[in-house]
Amino acid sequence: MQVKILIDLDDVLSHMVEHLLSQYNSEYKDTLDIKDINGWDLSKFVKKECGERINMYFKRQKFFSNPKPREDAQEVIEKLIKLGHEVHIVTSYCAEACFDKHRWIEDNFPFINNRNIIFCNNKNMIEGDVLIDDGLHNLKNFKGDKIVFDKPWNQNADFKAIRVKDWHEIEILFTEKDILWGENA
Repeated sequence: MQVKILIDLDDVLSHMVEHLLSQYNSEYKDTLDIKDINGWDLSKFVKKECGERINMYFKRQKFFSNPKPREDAQEVIEKLIKLGHEVHIVTSYCAEACFDKHRWIEDNFPFINNRNIIFCNNKNMIEGDVLIDDGLHNLKNFKGDKIVFDKPWNQNADFKAIRVKDWHEIEILFTEKDILWGENA
């Protein structure tokens, strides 16, 4: 059965927060670690002199050019496509970052069709059978099946979802488990 899979970019396909923390820690002489971030608002975890300016990192030119892809993400997604699944990357829209995000996907996931890259700040509007995301706000009202990519900031899900720690677990869900995806839609 072909499944339409929607996949978040930031911190699901890439190591975005680690990339951000590397820049922040260097600039502010801090040692903030991803394990310290247990909420969505990054400004609550950085030094006061940085505060809300942490959100401006996402608007920096070339910021989205350099994060590393998550381990096994490329191989698993390519396998899902070869199995006949329809894979779409659905990532938040930020005018300053769209070009760099698109280029990053082309460079790291060249087998994903450009028509399958969607910039959208309300992922509930996109129809699909499965959404893989680290943001509970994106998953909560999604009408299909939900896969939470485990992060310190998403431990309090108050809805039914499958939690995964890495792309190997996602591969198992789509290749070894007998799950009827899209039945919840």
